[in-house]
Amino acid sequence: MEMNQPLDDGFTNAGELHISNEIKFFLQTIAKWAKFLSILGFVGIGLMVLLSFSIGAIMATLGSYSPTPMPASSGFLPVVYIIGGAIQFFPVYYLFQFSKKMKIALDASDQSYLTGAFDYLKRHYVFIGIVALIFTIIYGLFIVMGLLAALIGFAM
Repeated sequence: MEMNQPLDDGFTNAGELHISNEIKFFLQTIAKWAKFLSILGFVGIGLMVLLSFSIGAIMATLGSYSPTPMPASSGFLPVVYIIGGAIQFFPVYYLFQFSKKMKIALDASDQSYLTGAFDYLKRHYVFIGIVALIFTIIYGLFIVMGLLAALIGFAM
């Protein structure tokens, strides 16, 4: 169905999808929440990057009161914060683009914007899935290394 046609509540041809008014309402609600969550994400990323600039100074100050030097004062922790913010930027950006394009698609009944919105939603979930897979593998490696260390410890 062309999105330029009025929305209806039924199916005219088998295999052809139509957006009913109920589905349109659901998509509008999803787009609003996606925009809210993406704005929160951008604010969080901004705070993380701002904190990265000051965390080195904070850790250096705290390190001056400590009898042993703190490794984070060398600049390692700020770099971790910046990298973390950069990694978080992409899924938040994709979610924001989804919400923006979905709103336009539903307001203008535009098929190309609807397709673009779902493309950004797909990108968002693919990115989240890849990051989850990477962390699952890393956690699995830590568990295996811990078990091997425990076995070696028991063997000695």
